[in-house]
Amino acid sequence: MLSAGLYDAYLPDLVTPHQVGKLSGWGWGLGYLGGLACFVLTLSLTRPGLEPEHLPLFRLTFWVVAGFYLVVALPALLWLPRASPQPLTWPQTRRLIRQAYGQVFTTLRHWRQHASLFQFLAGYYLLSDAIVTLNAFIAIYLSTVFGLGVGQILQLSVLFNLVSVVSTIGWGSVSDRTSPHRLLQSLLGLWVAVILVMAFSTHPQTPILIALLTGLVFGPTQSLCRGWFAKLVPPAQAGELFGFHALVSRVSAIFGPLLFGSISSSTGNQRLAVLSLLLFVAGGSWILWRVARAGESRLRS
Repeated sequence: MLSAGLYDAYLPDLVTPHQVGKLSGWGWGLGYLGGLACFVLTLSLTRPGLEPEHLPLFRLTFWVVAGFYLVVALPALLWLPRASPQPLTWPQTRRLIRQAYGQVFTTLRHWRQHASLFQFLAGYYLLSDAIVTLNAFIAIYLSTVFGLGVGQILQLSVLFNLVSVVSTIGWGSVSDRTSPHRLLQSLLGLWVAVILVMAFSTHPQTPILIALLTGLVFGPTQSLCRGWFAKLVPPAQAGELFGFHALVSRVSAIFGPLLFGSISSSTGNQRLAVLSLLLFVAGGSWILWRVARAGESRLRS
């Protein structure tokens, strides 16, 4: 969601730089808890199944989730500081929209002023492509490769969310006490394990292992990168750069699904398509290693 850029930009304002990772971890971890809450709230609507005669019930789940989202968003809407407490007129709104899109091009023109930020984003976008791709295709993969039904996939989703709550908050709590890049290296090792398990394992219990491993890496990777980015962003430009990041990340996220879908459709082999995601993990890891190395060199000098 593009709204992520708005609330991510609050990170440098809400806590000190030494607490950004912890807050990012708690925020992302509680997000998974919200996913579990939505699952419980909609359980009676999804339990009958996805057959055509049950679709009216299934469609009601979107209203329930929308209502839940509204309720949990109220604290942010009511209490987070706002730059303009007065309602905007339509001419003011149009002017702000023009300025926002103009700012994107201004940010691009002055990329050399934030070279490390742009290098970081390039590495993160590659990792994000792998995350987005697995998030989009994992249910299809489990259904096609292991023959799981909707009910079984939902049960694994609950397991994934439970693990994600604990792992994301846990990784976030230690991220401010050590180098984010070193923590990310450990997570990237787990990412390689996830992809290799999905590509080669044929054991009947593999779906459970996949749910556990993805729960260990999905949230922490995104939370850690968000906290790292918040520490790199100049506070005065947080809104601009987080907004730019939110916009460009949506555009960059097409490449992973495009590669996965192309390999899967042309070969009929989803395991081979999953294996291709190692390209994104390896490329993102190499770029982020260079960013971290350059940052350590600046600190030593």
